[in-house]
Amino acid sequence: MKKGIHPQVHPVVFVDGKHQIISTSTKTSEQSIDIDGVKHYVIPVEVSSYTHPLYTGEKRFVDTQGQVGKFQEKMQRAEAFKKSLAEKKRTTEERKQQQSKSLRDLLGEI
Repeated sequence: MKKGIHPQVHPVVFVDGKHQIISTSTKTSEQSIDIDGVKHYVIPVEVSSYTHPLYTGEKRFVDTQGQVGKFQEKMQRAEAFKKSLAEKKRTTEERKQQQSKSLRDLLGEI
């Protein structure tokens, strides 16, 4: 095995609200706490196995990059476009009905 090519692994504490998960990781942070005399880096996480909606049964959106908002905005634009197409189609049909005359009307004009 080659020496010097593997990243260093540090003791860390992943913190999710009031839950703490002690592990090791290549990540570090500026915050640290001592657990049993060992310095552990503190890494905050949004979702862990303690708070994941699949395990807790809680329904919530976890949207850190705004993807849900972008999707909802796109769907609103699509709905507005569908409504405008339906309105155009309705007005076109109304115009056709107003312009079309029956054969009796056409013969009566002659």
